Amino acid sequence: MPNSVSDVTSASAAAIEQVDASAGAQDLRAQTVTPVNEQPPAPADATSLSPLTNFLGTAISGAQSQSSVRPDVVAQLRAQLAAGTYQPDKTAVAASVYRAIKANP
Repeated sequence: MPNSVSDVTSASAAAIEQVDASAGAQDLRAQTVTPVNEQPPAPADATSLSPLTNFLGTAISGAQSQSSVRPDVVAQLRAQLAAGTYQPDKTAVAASVYRAIKANP
């Protein structure tokens, strides 16, 4: 502990110089240090579709918009039934029924 006013003043002056030197070093470090986690800006998101993808999208849309009933086939089957000439393949019918039952238990 200082014994006189002059001792306090000289001790305070030394402490102030030490703080000023330390603050100057901190300022220099703050200017030269770059944060490690700083990343360059990410590029904007973009999507690029191939011509095949566009074609498939158009084909799927067209197929979904069409009816599954084909009037020309229905008319032909009705004519065969009316004439008594309709003779379906029994094995193909049985296989079709089996697949339908298996798919929808």
